[in-house]
Amino acid sequence: MESSEIGSVWHKWDMHIHTPETRINNQYKKPGKTVDEIWQDYCSQLNNSQINAFGITDYGSFENYINLKENRYKYKLSKDIYIFPNLELRVSGLTPNMDKKGKSNHSKVNIHILLSDKVSDHNLHKLLEKIQVNGPNGTKLDFKNDYDKIVSKKKFNYIPSYKEVMDALKQVFGNNSDDYLIMLPNKGDGIATDVGTGDQDDFTFINDYVDIIQSSSTSDREFYLKKHNKNSFNRLFPCVKGSDTHDFENLSKLRNEECTWIKSTLSFDGLRSILFEPEDRVIVQNENPDNKISSKQVKVIQMPEKSFKKQKIFFSKGLVSIIGSRSSGKSLLLSILARTMGYDKKIKENNEEYQSMVNDYSRGAITYYYDNQEANTNTKSVDLIYQNQLQSIAMSQEKINKFVNNILTGQNIEEKTELDKKLKIKRNSLNIVFGDLKNKKRQLNEIKSKVIKFQNEEKIKENMEELERKISSLEVKYDKNKVADLNGKIIGLGERKQVLIDTNDLLIQLPQKLINDVPDELLSNQFSTTIKNLVEKFRQEISTNVNKEINKNNNEIKCIEQEIHRIKKDKDFKIFQESMDKTPQLNQLNDALDKEREELKELRSLNEKKGQLKDDFNNSLEELRDLLTISDYQKEILSTENLSFKYELNFDLGKVREIFINNLRTSRNLYKAEAIGIMTELDDENTNINFEKAVNDFCDTVINIVSQDDDFDAFRAKKDVYTLLNDLKNTELFKYNYVIFYKNKDFNKMSEGKKAFVLLLLKLKLEKNDMPLLIDQPEDELDNKSIVNDLVLLLRNQKKYRQIILVTHNANIVIGADSEQVIIASEKDEDNLQEEKFYYEGGPLEDGKVKNKICEILEGGKNAFKKRENRYDFKF
Repeated sequence: MESSEIGSVWHKWDMHIHTPETRINNQYKKPGKTVDEIWQDYCSQLNNSQINAFGITDYGSFENYINLKENRYKYKLSKDIYIFPNLELRVSGLTPNMDKKGKSNHSKVNIHILLSDKVSDHNLHKLLEKIQVNGPNGTKLDFKNDYDKIVSKKKFNYIPSYKEVMDALKQVFGNNSDDYLIMLPNKGDGIATDVGTGDQDDFTFINDYVDIIQSSSTSDREFYLKKHNKNSFNRLFPCVKGSDTHDFENLSKLRNEECTWIKSTLSFDGLRSILFEPEDRVIVQNENPDNKISSKQVKVIQMPEKSFKKQKIFFSKGLVSIIGSRSSGKSLLLSILARTMGYDKKIKENNEEYQSMVNDYSRGAITYYYDNQEANTNTKSVDLIYQNQLQSIAMSQEKINKFVNNILTGQNIEEKTELDKKLKIKRNSLNIVFGDLKNKKRQLNEIKSKVIKFQNEEKIKENMEELERKISSLEVKYDKNKVADLNGKIIGLGERKQVLIDTNDLLIQLPQKLINDVPDELLSNQFSTTIKNLVEKFRQEISTNVNKEINKNNNEIKCIEQEIHRIKKDKDFKIFQESMDKTPQLNQLNDALDKEREELKELRSLNEKKGQLKDDFNNSLEELRDLLTISDYQKEILSTENLSFKYELNFDLGKVREIFINNLRTSRNLYKAEAIGIMTELDDENTNINFEKAVNDFCDTVINIVSQDDDFDAFRAKKDVYTLLNDLKNTELFKYNYVIFYKNKDFNKMSEGKKAFVLLLLKLKLEKNDMPLLIDQPEDELDNKSIVNDLVLLLRNQKKYRQIILVTHNANIVIGADSEQVIIASEKDEDNLQEEKFYYEGGPLEDGKVKNKICEILEGGKNAFKKRENRYDFKF
């Protein structure tokens, strides 16, 4: 059987199953097999059914239960299967269940008495003896001594009333016994539950005596859990399924059929726990209700040798409550567990000694998940709320914003998403505008520095007119086209003359070059004389022809010179030649005129660019004003039961103050002359300002300052308009705050303890996270009413989706939140002589030892609890 140390876990139960040799309708038959062999086959089927607990049922008898209990080893029933007796009785005095036609399948009602496996055989027989019926001739018969008279031929001859059965239970077990439970079928051989259709005793019996309803119907479960108004009973009832199996064929089907799942230990106390948590502890379905991911649930931590002796501590997948006296190692266990699972932040602020101790112990500790993988200290896979952490967060709006934002991350909150997008776009747009202003301001100043080097446009025009007058007075009149034509001819003739001169130079070299080019071997052989004669003859002939050609060219050169001389005597050309004597002065004037023209052109271009940049600069200023105009700076984004949020946009005047003081001499009158409203007194840290006024004053002040010329002398040393705009560009001017309301009360008007409580409620109610959550003393500074009405309910809900391990001193949390496991922390002292300095024991709430420890540690012991109970003297 699974160790109870790990607490309550989901198991499969069958509350109502018959055995071989059952008194009525025994179908466990196998021809040729002995009774023992049939019992062995039966137990083999139970072992393979994957069901962990069985209510061994018989009609008015415990013989088969006792037989199986005493011979389970002989019949090879698995030691991990839990069995307990289920006494099935047909009783009178109650109205049977009716079908839609008003008919009943049975004339009497069947009830089941589920008994603890701890009840002795003696008391089982005694109970049968005390259940008596009226026999023939006024005699009394009981189920122990007169069974064969009461039941024969597979039917009840005599039937006890339900009052007689309840009286027998009282005689054996007394009032308010924990040794038995009454289970009532809701269909078939069950009772009429619709008050008014039958005897009032039906309602009274269910309301006063029945503990469990046997039904797998979803509608029945909703009815008995008071999910609608038709249920007039004054309490809730758990619903379970019993297979009522009487044969091997149906027994073989149990593995694949829906069954009862109960979250508890495999014990009668575990079964009793469903009375207190009928909705959360029991359900009828096919699959295990535990849908948590094994790799995200802590199974065990092996503590270090020092002070712990490598003790292994197991954890339930649900809610684990760690309790103990002061300095018993409760918070230490939680802290070490967090460290081994990658929690790398500080635990307990401003307590370096504790940090060092946790780090020291964590190095020797190893944590494993339910998939048996070791936790990685380099990967954060746990969420921790250490003692007083939430109080610390509650003192800072920035921390509150971060805390709430982490909780809401991943949730599809349309309003928040819309505002986030708007804020992101606005931030990006503001950065772009500040960058544009900076660039355009720089370009404007660069153009201004260039323009200042020029005279103004009118003066340049005057200069040009003066130069044009001087040039006009020096100019000589002649036929410019003719002179140009003549000048062209002179150039052409000069080019021809040069060609002829170059040709003559080449011709002069030709005869000698031809002789020099004759190979030496031709002149040194036997024919050399002949060849030399021929070469000389050829040279003379070439020289003659060359001279003729040179003379011809010289004649043409002479003609060209005569023609050039004639052209230069032309009247217009002579006048042109005279004007050239004035050229240096005229050229100087023309150059000056060209320069003035270029300056005018450049000035006009610069002024045009300056005008366009000025327009762009002003447009950017208007865009800045538009971006800083915000209408929907506050909006409700989420509203749940008792909790609501507003997403409030704020202007970060603190950062603006810092930037302006860093860049400007804000105390000077020169600055204050341009500053507007609240921006004039930045040395006063007044945070109680109107959002819209703050934004408008900031915008007007920025526009005034960036519009100033470069000689604006309000900037600090090495600071200017560019550093100011650059700082603004890299700053998030807008930030958001979460405005929280709890039960319509403003979060900011609550005490620190109440704020911390609300933050914890937010985390438990809204966070979408399935990693283990560790909480150290969530009840600090809270009243029990808030714990019971809010915290407990949220813990009960959240533990369905994630593992929660918490340290607490509050019994309402441990009991009210229905902890699946309670770990008792102890420190070695005169009462605890364990070898370890710190020692931990775990178990479920239904365990008697655990209950005693809870009472002792959290309530001061039974006597103290009783004393307070008497002192209150409540009357109900």
